[in-house]
Amino acid sequence: MNGNGRGKEINEVLGRMGNEVVSLIATCRNLGENYAKLVELLAALPSAKYEEMAGFRDRVILEHRDKVGNLIAVRDSGWQEHECLTNTGFASVAGLLLIDVGDTGYDYIGIGTGVVAADPTDTDLGTPVKRKAGTGTRQTTAVANDTSQIVVTFAAADTLSGT
Repeated sequence: MNGNGRGKEINEVLGRMGNEVVSLIATCRNLGENYAKLVELLAALPSAKYEEMAGFRDRVILEHRDKVGNLIAVRDSGWQEHECLTNTGFASVAGLLLIDVGDTGYDYIGIGTGVVAADPTDTDLGTPVKRKAGTGTRQTTAVANDTSQIVVTFAAADTLSGT
């Protein structure tokens, strides 16, 4: 297989690996046959320089319930790619990947208003209304525990109102 065909195969394998695999090759856990195939392909390229790309994306699913818990409506944002991780976010993620450094995980969700564009120096929402601690768990999307989930309940008692 020539170099061009091998590059195409690498892209196909990366595509099958799923949503934003965040790992370091040296410390990766079992990501299955697609990861093994990728390592095999990269090793076969004599002068290939490969930089593993990582990114973040999120999805918000809102459930509107009445006071006794009956579901009124569901809104799903769909997966959103983010190109503006904050400076403190990059530092925290780098620390969380390392045993020797560490950092505090994130278990808060905020609701805010406004239309100001995100900026790398941000430390909060543009116009925060309410922030609450949630319950964080890991969920399985493609491989075991590959997705983090935070569940928070906001209510009228949180001084929130809407139309």
